[in-house]
Amino acid sequence: MRVALVSVYPPRRDGIGDYAAKLVAALGRVGGSETEVDVYSLARDGVGQDGQRAILSMHPRSWWRLRRELAVGRYEVVHLQFDLSTYLLLIGPLFIILGTLRIAGGPQIVATYHDAYADRKLYGWLSVAFYNVFTRLFHRVYVHSRLAENCLVEQYHVPYRKIRRIDHGTFDFADQDRNHEELRRRWNLGESPVVLSFGFIYKSKGIEVLIDAVRLLADAGRPLPRVVVAGEPAERHGIFRVFQARNRQYLEGLKVQVRDAGLEEVITFVGYVHDADLHSLFTLADVVVLPYLVVDQSGVLNIAIAAQTPVIASEVGGLGETLADVGIVVPPGSSAALARELDRVLASPDLRARLRDAYGLMAERLSTDNVAAAMVEDYRAICRPRPRRVVQVSAFYPPHLGGQESVVEQLSRALARADTEVVVVSSRLPSGSGHPDEILVQRLWAREVAHTPLMPGLPVALVRRARGALFHLHTGQAFVPETVGLVCALLGRPYVSHIHLLVRPSGRLGRLLPTYQRVVLGFVLRRSAAVVCLTEDMRRRVIRAYGVAPDRAVVMPNGVDEDWFVHPRRVAQPGEILFVGRLTAQKNLGVVIRAMAELPDARLTVIGEGEDLPALEGLAAELGLANVNFVGRRVPTEVRAAMLRASLLVLPSTHEGMPLVLLEAGAAGLPVVASDIPELRDAGLTSRLVPPDDPAAWAAALRDLLGDGLALDEMSADTVRRASSRRWDYLVTQWMDLYDRILAVPR
Repeated sequence: MRVALVSVYPPRRDGIGDYAAKLVAALGRVGGSETEVDVYSLARDGVGQDGQRAILSMHPRSWWRLRRELAVGRYEVVHLQFDLSTYLLLIGPLFIILGTLRIAGGPQIVATYHDAYADRKLYGWLSVAFYNVFTRLFHRVYVHSRLAENCLVEQYHVPYRKIRRIDHGTFDFADQDRNHEELRRRWNLGESPVVLSFGFIYKSKGIEVLIDAVRLLADAGRPLPRVVVAGEPAERHGIFRVFQARNRQYLEGLKVQVRDAGLEEVITFVGYVHDADLHSLFTLADVVVLPYLVVDQSGVLNIAIAAQTPVIASEVGGLGETLADVGIVVPPGSSAALARELDRVLASPDLRARLRDAYGLMAERLSTDNVAAAMVEDYRAICRPRPRRVVQVSAFYPPHLGGQESVVEQLSRALARADTEVVVVSSRLPSGSGHPDEILVQRLWAREVAHTPLMPGLPVALVRRARGALFHLHTGQAFVPETVGLVCALLGRPYVSHIHLLVRPSGRLGRLLPTYQRVVLGFVLRRSAAVVCLTEDMRRRVIRAYGVAPDRAVVMPNGVDEDWFVHPRRVAQPGEILFVGRLTAQKNLGVVIRAMAELPDARLTVIGEGEDLPALEGLAAELGLANVNFVGRRVPTEVRAAMLRASLLVLPSTHEGMPLVLLEAGAAGLPVVASDIPELRDAGLTSRLVPPDDPAAWAAALRDLLGDGLALDEMSADTVRRASSRRWDYLVTQWMDLYDRILAVPR
């Protein structure tokens, strides 16, 4: 794959340029010989450096040269690193260059927006008009934070399917020496603790807030650290010198503020620091302070994470997202809050040690190589010939509660991000419940009978959407599979059958289920282009029970959304046990409730609804248990918060597919105690397996784990590591490959 990267680039001193250089190096490492990257940089004088090709400058000849080289270079992807202030006078030529490439049907054109949210704050409605038009050039837009993603969708009206959120990535230190003593001598720091402010100096950096916070500490008689302000205003040229002059004036104002506060011996301005000293500087610091007033994401934060240096940051832009539960955030502009947190962090070596350990785990997850790998996967996704349309057909869809419903929604969103046109056809149940659909969902009138929605309009809806479509059938309820199978047979369209659970008989009509499965469902599965199972054990049973050809039965595990990866967890309530799921006989919660009678110091919180709720509440009352709390249904953000408070999740099911709650707990770092059944053993995400019908064994296992905090911490880190490979944005490539293989078969 050939990639053209258009960006500011070293030796120019610029945060985006540094990011681009690190990304290019990482793309070379993870892509190997299959990925070739050419750099097209911006240069005021039109002169390129080693490793850089045609230069985009203010000279019109450079515009023509860049357009010609991008057109004849046989690139699959042209990737622009963009922020508004960098390209302000070159936006017109850049728009024409990229626009003509797109019209000519050339490479896929993508952009990383580094300051989309900050530009909205700085330029107001002008940024809205600009980004709304400019973004139409791109097949994909990358951002580094959910805040920027929401800003693009809600403020700039960019289609959700065009946006992909990829982490900024941590910093790779060229020199990892620790010359602490030399830096202390150079800047006369003595042996005091060191607080660091780093990076280009400009107004929205909020350095005056840090200075005022130090003044408040001095007024309160607290021990003062030495504060190092490392950086200088960014170099500007042409008419942009006015911004450089403004930033220099801001720097002089900061020095005056220091003198007026009598802090000349405390706060030191050291100017530009060379890359060779960065590792020494950040590891010397006891804490890095990022008191931004406006920002999307900060490269300085990622340097601090790589150095495992504790951070106090403003809760603005993507800083709060990155530091969720692994750092300290304060309101932007609040000197008092910053002073309190500075005093607390500097006074607590244990807190700093915990933060350093947490950053070590985060640095591994946010490594530049992982970021580059995600980007290469997305390059391949947008370059892949895509199916005209995938129609997901499911009896239920959120806000209806259930694992299958969540899988359909999350997979559909991941496919949309991979530039697949996705439509969901489902029932309108529960009626009257609003749900924000990020993709096209056709909800049909239905009447529910024995947990099965009867949708008389389903055949017509499928026929209308059949042209050029691949149908993805979710087989959880009756009526839907036979309808999809019949329509596809009549129209000659392929379909994939996706089995989420091998359902067992229950309820008044349960005696009819085996006949339905053998006669109707088996017929539908055998005529599927592929039958998707969640585990190898499920695949073997499907082949044996339904006569599916082995080459058509494939294993595709469930995935988990990126939002669930919050680690390390903050356990605010030790001894808290959590259950999340539908309250049905299959979930077998009664065995854990009986075990709670032997665990008076533990608490069980039950999140969920279902037909077994009255019986389970009656069981808890019969046993006189005050430590079992039924809280009903909760939205995903509340479930995630409950997982962060809990010590353990219990999953006592008698049979399963691959429950999403298991993946979500793993991503959140919550150890899981589960039934010892084949489906959960195969999932590879449980921390302890227990016989599903033995309350005494459950009580012993829970007591053992709750009494061993060290083991829980180790399990927490291990579950995150194992769940990391199950992100939907990683698994969607497997789905795309399956769809492509099916659509490539002549019909």
